[in-house]
Amino acid sequence: RRAIDRIVGFSFSPVLWKTLRSLKNKGLSAGRVQSVALKLLVDREKLRNKFVENKFYSIDAEIIDTNSKEIFKANLISYDGKPVAKSDDFGKFDIGLKDDKIIQVDQNLAKKIKEECNANNWTINNIESKPTSSSPAPPFTTSTLQQDASRRFGFSPKRTMVVAQKLYEQGFITYMRTDSTHLSSEALNASKTFIKESFGNEFLSDKTNVFKNKVANAQEAHEAIRPAGTKFRNVKDVQKIGLDEAKLYELILSRTVASQMQSAEFERTVVDIADESKKNIFRANGSVEKFDGFLKVYKEIKDDDSKENNDEENKLPKLLSNENLKLNEIINEQHFTQPPPRYSEASLVKKLEELGIGRPSTYASIISVLSTRNYVELTNKKFIPTDRGKLITAFLDKLFNKYVDYNFTAKLEDSLDDITSGKINWIDVLSQFWDQFNSNVNEVKELRTRAILDMLNESLADIIFDKDENNKTQRTCQCGDGGELSLKVGRFGAFIGCSKYPECKFTRPLSRIKAAQEDFMSEPKEIGDTDEGKKIVLKKGRFGPYLQVGNEEKEMKNFSIPKGISPNDVDLDKAKYLSGLPKILGKYPENNEDITLNNGRFG
Repeated sequence: RRAIDRIVGFSFSPVLWKTLRSLKNKGLSAGRVQSVALKLLVDREKLRNKFVENKFYSIDAEIIDTNSKEIFKANLISYDGKPVAKSDDFGKFDIGLKDDKIIQVDQNLAKKIKEECNANNWTINNIESKPTSSSPAPPFTTSTLQQDASRRFGFSPKRTMVVAQKLYEQGFITYMRTDSTHLSSEALNASKTFIKESFGNEFLSDKTNVFKNKVANAQEAHEAIRPAGTKFRNVKDVQKIGLDEAKLYELILSRTVASQMQSAEFERTVVDIADESKKNIFRANGSVEKFDGFLKVYKEIKDDDSKENNDEENKLPKLLSNENLKLNEIINEQHFTQPPPRYSEASLVKKLEELGIGRPSTYASIISVLSTRNYVELTNKKFIPTDRGKLITAFLDKLFNKYVDYNFTAKLEDSLDDITSGKINWIDVLSQFWDQFNSNVNEVKELRTRAILDMLNESLADIIFDKDENNKTQRTCQCGDGGELSLKVGRFGAFIGCSKYPECKFTRPLSRIKAAQEDFMSEPKEIGDTDEGKKIVLKKGRFGPYLQVGNEEKEMKNFSIPKGISPNDVDLDKAKYLSGLPKILGKYPENNEDITLNNGRFG
């Protein structure tokens, strides 16, 4: 594995330096697994660039149960016999619905439905209740521990592994680099003892819960990550070595114990409600927890973009079939379809594991390299590829496509695992890899830099060039002399320039978004006045956009715009809000100190 990594790194990097000379001394490099991880992020960005937004309306009804007087919510699922469109019913890359049998609610129809619903009486059409259960998650592997620590505590994979290493060295947990969900008999006995003593026999699973590993290329050389020893120690014992360590230990303890507890049991109820005309059918979903089981100890947190149903949190009153109901309010709300979400640290680790790329021990270092070499930025906990990252990915994808292919990388991991288990000879694998790879490198070395940049123009077209009304790439320069925009490389990195240089000196950043922001910020923009009558002006400074507030030079104050907020989105309300910081929200009850909201270096 190390030999192949070095062959790839020491071959990719000099070819990159030759083409992108100006970036040679700025940490530019490419690696076997890091390049594939970066490609995942850039491919997702390309999908986001192709995304076409659709808008639609949802209609919710606030309904009063006439018996209990409780209010509950239902949403419109059918109008005039046709299903009502939800976000998933629209295509990601074109306008309109995937299926013409579904009805899209626009503003006019939403208004009409509201009038119809307000004018009619309401009854329950159908009630369906059935018991459901939720099973516990398996004990932690390296990957799932990194994901959960990221979602719960905001820990980076690197931070999680540093804390876990300390816990392991102090003898609090078992080995933390593993892809196995297996628990030893010692761990099972300790879990059962903990459950009986802490919660009682009714919470202990009737049989030992065994989990099948769904991960590609799983080696299962070690057991799952769990508290060490024949008796699990208390969280208070771990607090002595640090708060991060105590948090992570408690998480590992909870997940291990929960894996051997009873399933949680619910009664799920679906209620269909209709107005008098029967044209408008609304549905309310809810569930009641009958037995909390493993949820007593541990509840999984999903990604922000997860589409998991949250019926457990919706409480419905006791309803009867054909019961008359009273409408409290109809709520029309406009929605916009969302582009494919960017990867967070947790979702990137999950995807790498699903594809079988890399190993549990390498995820933290892969993500760390992408950030430290400025290939990606982490904004609002989501990865955004930088211009440098996009450029390197386009270069490798165009010239070394096979070696950044997801399936090739996963199959190579299989071969490396087979070497470990003695099934195949390592020299055979290296020879086969080297012969093809070296031939590819030599072919690329023969290409001229301009030919390579022309290939990158084509590869990056969707990201770096504008589109006309027919969705065709627009590369004509604004100089009007027939110049064509194209990718160029200078002292400070890649940029877009005109083919008529030096007659035309037009340049702009690689990113269309950055270019639009630069254009928008070319002159100070007056936003409006504060409530005290002070002028608010949006300006661009050395460290980015900021707000300047005041009428006289002596009283001028500057307020930076937080990372993640585009200057284009700063209206008067947002400007007033930002210039009003710091803001006291109230008092903290335990010590009566002020709770203050402010904008700092990290957000």
